[in-house]
Amino acid sequence: SLPMPAESIHASMGLTFALGDAIHDYIKQLMLSKYRKDMFGYWQCRCGDTRSSTPSYYSDVADLTCNTCSGKLASYEELVLEDPKLKIRGSPDIVLRVNKDGVLYPIELKSIVHDQWKELARAKPDHVIQVIFYWYLLRELGYKVSSVVSIVYATKGFVFKGSPFKEFVLNAEASLKYIADYIEDAQSLVKYHKTGELPPRIKCSTHKCPNAKRCHVALECFSCE
Repeated sequence: SLPMPAESIHASMGLTFALGDAIHDYIKQLMLSKYRKDMFGYWQCRCGDTRSSTPSYYSDVADLTCNTCSGKLASYEELVLEDPKLKIRGSPDIVLRVNKDGVLYPIELKSIVHDQWKELARAKPDHVIQVIFYWYLLRELGYKVSSVVSIVYATKGFVFKGSPFKEFVLNAEASLKYIADYIEDAQSLVKYHKTGELPPRIKCSTHKCPNAKRCHVALECFSCE
């Protein structure tokens, strides 16, 4: 398979990404202050030289320190989930233990401009797909999972009264239908790598149609006929 073509990021977009990263980091620190003992992922020291080798709770690394900075492994790093069957991977922003049996609850964090945040009445479809995929990966990898997932939206503006967050809780099992097509695509890609058989082309009738013109592998796709 061919890699996606690189795209340059102009300064305005770079600032937008940087602001989003800063908001995510701030929310994670808020979560750490309340739920540190129940957050499941990787743990790292302040200087970054030492990191837990396997996913764990903070209690598992609380006694460890970094040989370089002598600091504790107190910084939370995202859990990395990789399905060996489908060859897909993902990293939920936060994974929480919600009971003593180790049931895990994935939470995705998003920051959006204030005008959009004010009008937000439901989670955005692409974000639903993203967090449900994380839940699916957790389950496929053998973890115990909660029946629901969350998407938390933070405004990039200032809120004079009330919370700057909106949380949408989704029924995970009922939402699996939203990722069915993506799982089928992943299965087709795995099959292609094993057999060389391309999946049926359903979107593009010719290499000159609008979708094909925007696709970086259109010529390769049509040359395989």
